[in-house]
Amino acid sequence: MEAEAAPLLVPESNPNFYSKNQNQTRDLPRIIRIILPTGIGIFLYAFDSTLIPASYAVIGSDFNQLQRTGWIATAYMVMLASIQPLYGKLSDIFGRKSCLLFAYSIYALGCLGCGLSSTFLELVAARALTGVGGAGMITLVSILVADLVPLRMLGTWIGALNVIFVLGQAAGSPVGGVLADGPGWRWSFLLQVPLLLFGVLSVMTTMKTPERQSQNQSILAKFRRIDFTSALLLVLGIISLLIGLDRAGNVAWLDALTIGALLIFLIACAALWIVELKIAKEPFAPCHIFTHKGLIASYMCDFFSTCSHACLMFFLPLFFQAVQSQTAAHAGTALVPAAIGATIGTLVGGWLVQKSGKFWWPAVSAYSIQALGSLAVTLIVYIKCANTGIVAAYAITSFGSGFGTTVTLVAIVASAGRRSQAIATAVSFLFKSTGGVIGIVIGGTIIQNSLRSMLRRRLDSENVDIEKIVYSVRASLTYIDTLPFAVQAIVRSTYRDAVIFACVFATVAAVGGVLSALRVIEVPVIQDRTEEEEIPEQ
Repeated sequence: MEAEAAPLLVPESNPNFYSKNQNQTRDLPRIIRIILPTGIGIFLYAFDSTLIPASYAVIGSDFNQLQRTGWIATAYMVMLASIQPLYGKLSDIFGRKSCLLFAYSIYALGCLGCGLSSTFLELVAARALTGVGGAGMITLVSILVADLVPLRMLGTWIGALNVIFVLGQAAGSPVGGVLADGPGWRWSFLLQVPLLLFGVLSVMTTMKTPERQSQNQSILAKFRRIDFTSALLLVLGIISLLIGLDRAGNVAWLDALTIGALLIFLIACAALWIVELKIAKEPFAPCHIFTHKGLIASYMCDFFSTCSHACLMFFLPLFFQAVQSQTAAHAGTALVPAAIGATIGTLVGGWLVQKSGKFWWPAVSAYSIQALGSLAVTLIVYIKCANTGIVAAYAITSFGSGFGTTVTLVAIVASAGRRSQAIATAVSFLFKSTGGVIGIVIGGTIIQNSLRSMLRRRLDSENVDIEKIVYSVRASLTYIDTLPFAVQAIVRSTYRDAVIFACVFATVAAVGGVLSALRVIEVPVIQDRTEEEEIPEQ
């Protein structure tokens, strides 16, 4: 899952809040009163994570934009990656409850926009708005849990929250597929709006949080504390990277727009580093967090793991639909065992950390399992085994990913200390979301480049309009059914080979997670943290 949680509002005037109120972290009714209102957000965040992969081929075909459908996911995830680090600082300034209400409201508006969109561009813009809300829904939950429960039990609580998460993931893929095949994909978004409104009501009426010193500040004073320059540079950098990679996949790497977008990405990254290091009074991600050896290894684990997992989750349903002619509902149902595997993995990871008090060897074990599972998926697709083998191998991959995500969260909180854990946790989502974006964009680029080159070569001996077929089968899957049988067979086998290349990329990314896990630094995972420690600058 990626359902981690956000820290309770801690009065800035009382830096010893946790040490003097240690018993509050064991107050089960209080924890439940915080977590229950966030359950809807966890569920819908997870629901969305499998909803789009299950139905995106139908959505792309509906708009005749299948080759660009990756933007439905990347527009959402680019805002996740850009905004998630900000929520840690924003919740320090405005309060967790206010930020959570804002996140729910924006997510609801985004879902409404998706359901009512009349053009592909409108849909992508609405998905970006949804991402702004989704960033807060999941980040704030993670910080709350990290502050409320003892560190050694953190993994166990995160694993428990994954029960809600897996219900959302398990529901998203089949529901998205059934609605796409039946009344229409728009209902997948519209049906979320009433649930979000209920979530807003629940947060307003049941969530109680301590007062903060910043609540006495004026709205203008609070806004002055926000690092808007860094936020804009981060958004500019990630969007430029996505445009460059998308252009490379659909046009050429040496295209002027491709090169220009990638140059803007590099410039934005350099400017962001300078602003955070030299200019920003309250940086949303202090530079010492990015250079801390104990954190950067865990962050890279999250990056590579999510990159690999997102690539497989997004393109395996395409394999089932384009290669095996399955419906969106069937393709979505194939993702359910993976969701269950991820949940079991988080529970196992939380239990192991709580029992052993260690996270180095569990992290290495987790990401090794994910890498082996990704390799198994690639080999099974290559040797044309039954779908059950692909589904089982992907479930193993998801088990390792869920296992690792829980363990690295504990490692991040343990390395950061109480005072920095909100920002450190929020930054972890930057790496996760960026990894997911990179996994989808590069996977899509690999598939589109492979399709173009292989189709032109393989259709050369057929008496057909090659360029029309190359364009049309990348724009809509329904076009494949209109082709002569022999040409259909060539197109479907080419789709299969293209997906194999994407699976190889996912496997390489998973290996990157293993190598990063080897660099994780073990620190004591104690039951209670009674000292307010600041993250050491390394």
